[in-house]
This record gives sequence, C-alpha cells and structure tokens, in this order.
Amino acid sequence: MTRYCGWASHRRGMLRPERVRILFAIKIVKLTLLALISYVFMLASASSQNVLVEAEMFSDPGGWDLDQQSMDVMGSPYLLAHGLGVPVKDAVTEVQIPVRGAYRVWVRTRDWVAPWRVPGSPGRFQLLVNGKPLATTFGTHGADWAWQDGGVVEAGGSTRLALHDLTGFAGRCDAVLFAKDSGFVPPNDIAELTAWRRSALGLPPTPADGGSYDLVVVGGGVAGTAAAVSAARQGLSVALVQDRPVLGAMPAARCGSGLRGTHGKSPSRTLETSSKRFVRKRAVRAAMAKGAKCMKISGRWLW
Repeated sequence: MTRYCGWASHRRGMLRPERVRILFAIKIVKLTLLALISYVFMLASASSQNVLVEAEMFSDPGGWDLDQQSMDVMGSPYLLAHGLGVPVKDAVTEVQIPVRGAYRVWVRTRDWVAPWRVPGSPGRFQLLVNGKPLATTFGTHGADWAWQDGGVVEAGGSTRLALHDLTGFAGRCDAVLFAKDSGFVPPNDIAELTAWRRSALGLPPTPADGGSYDLVVVGGGVAGTAAAVSAARQGLSVALVQDRPVLGAMPAARCGSGLRGTHGKSPSRTLETSSKRFVRKRAVRAAMAKGAKCMKISGRWLW
C-alpha cells in the first residue's frame, strides 16, 4: 500500500514520499521553534514580575562579609556570617517591589557541614521582611548551593530586608528572590542559573572589555600584590585582579594573621612598610568591599 500510494502520487503530479517527509520535518521544526519562543516569552513574563536581590546589593552588610572566593564555582559572591560563634550584626537593605501582592520567597543558601554528614546546621539564619522573620530557618538543607523555599509573604513598594544570623558559625546567603508566580522555581543548574541571573539583573551576556595593560596579575596574595607593585614602580600599567575583599590572602587582617614583621625593626622595615600600605590601608579595604574586583596601578601606587 505504501509503494502504491507513492507511485500514484508521482503519477498524478503530487509530492513524492521523500519530499513529504522533508516538509513534515520542516513543519515539526517550525512548531518546535514556536513552542520554544512561547516558552522564552513565558519565562520573560515571569521574570518581569520577580524581584531578585543579590547578596552584594545589601546596602549595609552589618557583620556579614562579602565572600568572593567561590565565584568560579557558583558564578556569584555571597554574604558570610563568620562571628567565631557569636552572631553577627544583621545585613540590611531596602528593595522596591513594584506590584503589591503575594510573593513566594526563595533564598539561595546551603548547609555547609552537610558534606560531612554533621548534624546541627551551624550556619543557620533568618530572613526578616519589614521586621518580621519568615517561618523558615535557612542554611539547614542540602550540601550543595540551592534555593530554599521561604513560603509566601505579602509585599509591595519599599520593603526592608534583613539577614539575621543565629549562630555566628558561617551562615551563607547568595541571593533572595521574590517570585510573583508561586509555582515558579528558580534554576539551580549553574549554566541555567547564570543565564537567568544575568537576564533578571539586566546584565549583558559577556562582561565589558576591561582595557589593555602591560601586565595583568591574577591573585592579590602577598606574591601577586608584590609583583603588581614592583611592575608599577617600573612604569608599567598594571591590572591587579583579586577575588576577595582584601589584599594579602591568608596574611590579610581578615584571616587573623596580619603581615607585620617586627614593626620597623631591622631587617623587616620593608616588610612592615608594605604591610601598612597593602593590608592595613582602609582605602583598599573599602574599595574591595564595595565589589571592586580589579584595581588599576598606573606608573605608581595610588596611595
């Protein structure tokens, strides 16, 4: 029957079976593309009613530190509450939620001791919305970074958010999401999350060109900082790229072991001077804490 229909179609000037198959495949592709386009518009519509608050957007981090050392893994810095067992001061910010209504709240976090199957979830914290804590305690589920459901809240207009540390033992918060569609679940796959995050924040798909330099030093530890300064003193234009809010790596004051030498007593005078310039200067800390990831050194050290 199949052969007869094909022969009859050919005899009557109609389409051959192979052309029918090709046209059918083209139609399937068109329908698939239309479905994908509809899905993209649906996501865009959902995203337009979402409010994404990144950790680095908090105007007052309080006692929380902006930790950037995992950006190569998760694509974003996060706030870290490390108070050595003493709960740190709340991180607070004000956000604008354009449409008043019910929103499902998601917080991207993790239980940092879960990989070792240690009970207790020491990194616990709360999210306060306009002074009221959500019922969910965050930082208690999963070894991997993931969105933890905080339930539904009524919000709109100017909204005050606060991260309230409960333990002082390294609570972690990457981002907070207010989703208008209570059924919307933000992505966790790193590639999907990165694309979605950029779209939600209105960022370009690729970073802007940072310019050209005679030397680019990646890593602001003791060796990297010294290399950058030495090159700048020789008259080179230098970019120093660092993924943490202070220079100096482990000897940085943030880690509790400052680069001091014996403070001016020979032969460590040079070490002590470098310490004051590159680890203890408040201007450096302030610039890096505000999210600066690249510091230009042109011809001479700027401070």
